[in-house]
Amino acid sequence: MSFRNKVKYSLVKTLQISNKAVDELIQNGKIKVNNLTIYENVPIGIFDEVYFENKLIFPNTRPLFYKFFKPVGVECTMSQLVANNLSKYLPHDEALFHLGRLDKASEGLLILTNTGQLHDPILRSHSTPVWKKYYVELDQCIHDDAVAEMRMGVSILGQMTLPCQIEKINDSAIQICLQQGLNRQIRRMCHVFGLKVTKLIRIEIGEIKLGHLKPGELVPFENQEINYLKSLVK
Repeated sequence: MSFRNKVKYSLVKTLQISNKAVDELIQNGKIKVNNLTIYENVPIGIFDEVYFENKLIFPNTRPLFYKFFKPVGVECTMSQLVANNLSKYLPHDEALFHLGRLDKASEGLLILTNTGQLHDPILRSHSTPVWKKYYVELDQCIHDDAVAEMRMGVSILGQMTLPCQIEKINDSAIQICLQQGLNRQIRRMCHVFGLKVTKLIRIEIGEIKLGHLKPGELVPFENQEINYLKSLVK
């Protein structure tokens, strides 16, 4: 699955000129992509830069990426109509939104960005699934047969969950990796076996790790994390 457009599409949209005019600019060496002059309609992604007359015209805003530790009780919404929403934790001068969700009772890693072009690579790509890892505490012991069944898939919301990776931490705690994100999936999977989730923390999204963040803390991506995102959109 490709998550890239051709440079011509971006030039027509940004410069508000015709396809023919854009073709002439490209053929005459007037366009640079990442400081290299191009002479054909090449693919570009959100991490590429397009210049016309040495002026940056794409992207019109720099892509921003943050890791955020969503605390328990915070709703995954920016709506001011919701009492405890994400916006109170975020800088007001940046139009950020979250990729994926965590329910109100759950906590842990959220990716926040100002670009929507990573939504599908992170949440819906089937060619290279992005696994999400969670630490889960339960109200009682979980038996080995329940763990084995969860690994294979269980029926929730009228469908079978995809196979997943589960490791028992102790009698009443597990670490689970999912490649899908059905509504309240882990809680529903545990409920099948009469188990109630008492604590749920998302600790990884692919190679992006919660690390030592504290609840409510927001930090920008490091270079290796941005490089990982770049690998998802190629």
